[in-house]
Amino acid sequence: MRDRLARWAATRPDHLAFALGDDRMTYGQLLSAATGLARGIREHRTDAVRFGQRWPEPLVAISLPNSASFACAFAAADIAGAVVAVLDPAWPLAQTQAAIGLLRPDSLITEDPDVARHGPAGSERTAWLVPGGAARAATPDWAPPDPASRFLIGFTSGTTSRPKAFVRTHRSWLESLRHSEAVFAAHEWSVTLAPGPLAHGLSLYALAESLFSGGTFVSLPRFGEAEVAAAAERLAATRFVGVPTMYQRLLETPATAGALGAVSTFISSGSKMPPAVLSRLFAAAPGSTFLEYYGASELSFVSVGRATAATAGGAPAADVTDVGGAFPGVEIQVRGPSGDVLPDRRPGLVYVRSPLVSDGYLTEERSGFRRDGQWCTVGDYGHLDAGRLHILGREGDMVIVGGNNIYPSEVEAALRSFGAIEDAYVVAVDDPLRGAKLVAIVSAADADRLDIARLRAHLAARLPRYKLPRALAAVSRWPMTNSGKVSKEALRVAYLAAGPDIQVLPWN
Repeated sequence: MRDRLARWAATRPDHLAFALGDDRMTYGQLLSAATGLARGIREHRTDAVRFGQRWPEPLVAISLPNSASFACAFAAADIAGAVVAVLDPAWPLAQTQAAIGLLRPDSLITEDPDVARHGPAGSERTAWLVPGGAARAATPDWAPPDPASRFLIGFTSGTTSRPKAFVRTHRSWLESLRHSEAVFAAHEWSVTLAPGPLAHGLSLYALAESLFSGGTFVSLPRFGEAEVAAAAERLAATRFVGVPTMYQRLLETPATAGALGAVSTFISSGSKMPPAVLSRLFAAAPGSTFLEYYGASELSFVSVGRATAATAGGAPAADVTDVGGAFPGVEIQVRGPSGDVLPDRRPGLVYVRSPLVSDGYLTEERSGFRRDGQWCTVGDYGHLDAGRLHILGREGDMVIVGGNNIYPSEVEAALRSFGAIEDAYVVAVDDPLRGAKLVAIVSAADADRLDIARLRAHLAARLPRYKLPRALAAVSRWPMTNSGKVSKEALRVAYLAAGPDIQVLPWN
């Protein structure tokens, strides 16, 4: 990425690279500040032994909120040829401390004094990141990193303080970035608005993609409907990157929905976009293109789906398990229990062979990620159909009801295909007779007027009897995690506690 930054700083030094309110950096300022920080990172290199291996690259950990300082620190790590570990500033201190103890970074870049106390002596401070000096700067004459060398340490989401860290190479990032213009419409005149946390993969990749392509990246301190609408209009956003719950909240009111009308490209990931929400998006921005990708932290991109108002027809999609065709350079197989490759429409474990996959975990971890030669899986369950991948669930999410294996994602897909339902999630609660029962929790424009008989008939036509939910509730507002995804555990707890945001609907 550093060669691209040098190009943009030389040819367009005054072009805006990053904006968060008044916190802004041009490409000239970004390269100048990042190069200075990169020198400090290299000076702290210790050539340590980590995880039983010699690490000649400096390892820098970043724990910063969304800011120009974050963009500068991330760019500096790349310029320095360092391995960069992004720590979520929203983590509890114990989890951050555990991550720092696991990694033993050479440098820690943070503005939080509590976090800084757990870093190495002489760690960098955000004072280094204030842009200044010459508007133009050249990258230092350091040898470029080996494409096979480590670049990014990421963390899968979890609920314990013990982090699960995986590592990706320079090559895996560059292989995906070079497809960004063709696949995700990222180019030097793009203005990308991504309001999610930069410590999470969706927004972090959007930042790297924007800097690689020479566009402008727009961030926010945190997601808020009015703030997103104001930023989209003020900076004339051409691309919006977010998770489905963000879209749903933005499209709830005409004022915020109207602010999306000039955006030409929408990108989503994390979970399947509900068809009803997609229809409302195209009503707000009828000339736009919607791109939805499926992947995993350990696999990177696997597949991409594309829709417009014309192809979607303004109506809910017929099959809401479809997550698109293979990302460029990615091969997909579906395998049965004995490892045999299954034909189309036969469900099994999804395997990929790809130059984008991670090198695995830094420590021995029990997880769904595993390898079979060049092929990898994270334990997702699905099928192929004429080159299109359909995802039904994940091994760890499977629920046993009355002796039957059920993937809640499959039931959620059937619920979302019902026109009156905007979004739906399925949680399992204890049941003395069957061991567990499925509870469908939905959002709808008018839950009190939901036609329960039609919904039951709709589900019965798509699911076997044992997969049908045993209870139904409506939610007024989805509980969200820090990354903007719906928290199923919070939904389950709210349902069991008869919380104020949950309305139990007649079902049986």
